[in-house]
Amino acid sequence: MCPAVGGSVPFVVAGPFADALFFILVVATTVAHAFVLRSTLRGMRANPRARGVWEWVWALLPAFAIAALFIWTWAEMHPGSISVTLPANRLPPGGIGS
Repeated sequence: MCPAVGGSVPFVVAGPFADALFFILVVATTVAHAFVLRSTLRGMRANPRARGVWEWVWALLPAFAIAALFIWTWAEMHPGSISVTLPANRLPPGGIGS
C-alpha cells in the first residue's frame, strides 16, 4: 500500500536491463530444452521399443508451457506490446438458418 496515495502501486519491471535479462533467460532456456529434446531423441534411438509419441509429448509439453510463460511475462513487462484481434463474427445477421 502506498500511504501517500491510499492504494497499491503497480510493480512494473521495464527498461534495458530487464529486457536484456529476459532475453538471456529465453536463450538459456531454449538451449537447455534443445538438449532435453536431443536426449529424448537419443534415448528413442537406443531403445526402439520406447513409446515414441508419449516421449515426444512429455518432452514438448514443457516447451510449450515455457513459451506461453515467456509470452505472458513479456506482455506484463511491456503492457500494450502484444494484442490479439479476434475476427469479426461471420454469421448472417439473423443467425444460423435464417
